[in-house]
Amino acid sequence: MTKPEVSQPGTPRQETVQPIPEDEREIIRETHPDGTIVYRNAISCSHEEIGTMPLTVQDIFMSHLQRLGSLANMMHDEHYNEIGFLIEGFTRDTERQVEEMCKFMDEAIGEICFDIITQSNWPYRTGRVVGVTLKPPKEVAHDTE
Repeated sequence: MTKPEVSQPGTPRQETVQPIPEDEREIIRETHPDGTIVYRNAISCSHEEIGTMPLTVQDIFMSHLQRLGSLANMMHDEHYNEIGFLIEGFTRDTERQVEEMCKFMDEAIGEICFDIITQSNWPYRTGRVVGVTLKPPKEVAHDTE
């Protein structure tokens, strides 16, 4: 997925993030000595920074489900009665299940955060996933009675 490049001690390590699907463009991922990660435009000469933000699995699913729920709320009575109530039931049930799954994932393997492109930055698509980090699981207190 990435092609590591050689870097000098104390300088950022650069990798090329290969696109998925392949009709997207490559991105440069810079990992600085302090652990900070910056994504850069691999196409332009200036390699300007691409704005990203970390989102958890739950954040990603919930944002899409909220948009689907908003669509159901915009429907007029006749359309709502045909399909809107199904969308609301689907989103409610899926939100609950995603919340439950993420709770168990966080406890078992840790919190998974994806780096997502936040602003349209030609030729990169807003919302594109360009990286991932894993935060170790938190200690969970269990009853010993």
